[in-house]
Amino acid sequence: MSNDSYRGVAKWLRYGVMKGAQVDKYLRGTRWRPVIKFFYRLIAPIYDSVASKLLDDYQEVATQLLRNVNLETTDTVLDLGCGTGVLTLPAAKMSRLSIGIDLSSEMLHQFVKKRQARQPIMLKGNVIYLPFVDQSFDRIVTAFMLLHLNDKEKSLVLAEAYRVLKSGGSIGCLSSRETIANVYNSHEKWYKLFGEAGFVKVNVIEVRDVYRYVTGHKL
Repeated sequence: MSNDSYRGVAKWLRYGVMKGAQVDKYLRGTRWRPVIKFFYRLIAPIYDSVASKLLDDYQEVATQLLRNVNLETTDTVLDLGCGTGVLTLPAAKMSRLSIGIDLSSEMLHQFVKKRQARQPIMLKGNVIYLPFVDQSFDRIVTAFMLLHLNDKEKSLVLAEAYRVLKSGGSIGCLSSRETIANVYNSHEKWYKLFGEAGFVKVNVIEVRDVYRYVTGHKL
């Protein structure tokens, strides 16, 4: 396969994955939480393998998000909905302390298998009720986790993120675009959600062909 053909197939696969997430629009809210947890229980053993094949640049794009929130070696960072550690693991190498929190025991089990030196901390928990005191973290990141939540839950999560973020800290979300599937927030919706939570200097950045970074700061 030529390089042009490979790039074309890879782009098609990325677009297909983002488009397929449209189903999450109909599975939001607490009533559907058992279904989401069951799905991740099934997919956990093959999650990383499938993601690397369908989204060939996912790890690279996720790691770049850490640079976009200006993660420094002296920082503490929290990954909301950490899954198998796509963000938490590289964050551990770039920061003083990296903590990931997720509801799925099976995804966290896969995370454990991948840990090496500079081990991050993993917690099983609900991101709507973070078990941390106010102003605990310098940076907060998340990748596609908000996709599974309704608007009320998104607001609650962002309010909690604001609470545990230190003054002068920043938050970064990795998502996709509403032009691919309307399950994703528009620019205006991101500004509204972040602004209502108290974040300032909100920036929505298109990345490559299907991704989007959303960043904000706490004064």
